[in-house]
Amino acid sequence: MISRVFYIRETLYWLFRIPIYSCLQGWWFVLFEIIAAIVIMLPLYAALIWTYLFPEESMLFGNRWMYRDRPEFSERAIRFTKFGASTGLIFLPIALISIIFDSNFIILLMFLGFYVYLCFGLYRLFTK
Repeated sequence: MISRVFYIRETLYWLFRIPIYSCLQGWWFVLFEIIAAIVIMLPLYAALIWTYLFPEESMLFGNRWMYRDRPEFSERAIRFTKFGASTGLIFLPIALISIIFDSNFIILLMFLGFYVYLCFGLYRLFTK
């Protein structure tokens, strides 16, 4: 945990020339990092849930004005959109857990599981 905090502080200093204050040391910075990650991930998670539940509306988001009638999407496009949303729904908690826990074994298991899900999901997507 200390090495990650040290790395982030040094990156902030060298990239942005932000001086290292005492508030960026120790558990305060780790707590801020976790809260910021959760706050950023909540709207993204909500958008991914909406995309999974309503894939046609999410594909039309911002482009509905271009069509007079409701366009018809192929079944493959809908499946691909749902797969992308479900991949994001699985990846975001993995990213949050990898920020919170500093165990390399847990992070490795989660990313291996995500990789297996990704491979089988793409196989199912392209064979149907």
